Amino acid sequence: MKKLSFHCGDISARNTRFFLVILLVFLLPATQLAAQTEGPMLYPLGKVLVDGKDINSPTGLFTGDKVQTAASATASMTALGATVLLSPGTSLTYNQGALEIGCGHLLVTTVVNRLSSRVANLIITANSDVAKYEITRASGKLEILAREGTINVNDGVQTTSLGMGKVISFSAGNDCPLGDAQNQTPASSPNHVSLSKGKIAAIALGGAGAVAVGLALALSRGGNKTPVSPSVP
Repeated sequence: MKKLSFHCGDISARNTRFFLVILLVFLLPATQLAAQTEGPMLYPLGKVLVDGKDINSPTGLFTGDKVQTAASATASMTALGATVLLSPGTSLTYNQGALEIGCGHLLVTTVVNRLSSRVANLIITANSDVAKYEITRASGKLEILAREGTINVNDGVQTTSLGMGKVISFSAGNDCPLGDAQNQTPASSPNHVSLSKGKIAAIALGGAGAVAVGLALALSRGGNKTPVSPSVP
């Protein structure tokens, strides 16, 4: 009759494998969760909605989240290498590394092209290490203004570069009428925006970002802005 013998090395190997299996079971979900929470943080000031729910404290955004600021509210978003300021009456959808603009006005600052924006069919990306730009879509007007650095605007066919102080404007028909952000929605079938129909001008930039936000808000409420020196793209 043979005697069974157990070796300490075999038991140790089994225990090690068992421990690694248990470790992977617990670590994998945590890794996936961490990957899902790498979106920006949203800081509301006033009535701000995320996916239709009122929030009143800093909130992490996930891909697909829809953000709306009420007519008397503002918000800011911070992410790795990017900040976004949302004016009253602004709506957008956050996607991984990109914003899809609905209506309103926002100011984007991005470093090493960390964040791009989309409005209608136009895609805005940074063309310099540091870029700051504004997007205004209200009262049938669409404007994109480069405040710092250089940005590229692509309509799916061609690309136009805007240097600091350059603004391109379009007529957006009946898009985004004045009113509360919940009622300001782009047309269900927006017309294709062609860069060839945009008007490029140079404007005088103020020294403070707050001044620029105020000017864009005035524009979104029906004010007029006269370019200083029109230029040809």
